[in-house]
Amino acid sequence: MINNLGHKISSLTTIMFFAGLMAATGCSFFYKPIEQAKHYALQQQYDAAVDELSDLIDSGAPEEEKAQAFMLRGKAYTSLKEYRYAYRDLQVAWKLSCHIYQNSPATQPSDIDTQKEPATENATQEAAPAQFSPALACIEQLPQLIDALKPFTSEFGAIMATQEASAIVKQMFPEIPR
Repeated sequence: MINNLGHKISSLTTIMFFAGLMAATGCSFFYKPIEQAKHYALQQQYDAAVDELSDLIDSGAPEEEKAQAFMLRGKAYTSLKEYRYAYRDLQVAWKLSCHIYQNSPATQPSDIDTQKEPATENATQEAAPAQFSPALACIEQLPQLIDALKPFTSEFGAIMATQEASAIVKQMFPEIPR
């Protein structure tokens, strides 16, 4: 009887622990870091998105995932009005995406049109998450995002951010030519 009661208490404690952990982490066990960061951004929790993406960037993730993480972190920094950090991260994402695109035999220029997100008539309808494309990021998305930051960044700030981006690329991705 006592042993059975002890087992029930132990099971109940375990269940409560995991329920509390799930509530505290926002169910992040079910999301990959990129998806979790996107979720945070949708909830306008940009600081949490930056933290999640920073952890991914500092991990041993593949280059393509890091390129996407730098792009998303740049967008989060833009929402936080941290334009110099946004400019820096978007520059890193651009250099890395272009490197991947130029050195990947699997991606052809004709693939870019098929990887664009389809336009929907109803803006409130949530679209399926688009697959990250280094080609599309290199040629279209990142140059537009960087250009959109120029009014918010001084010439000196842009130069400093570009130098920081070059240092990050040199340190994290030494195989990328300058």
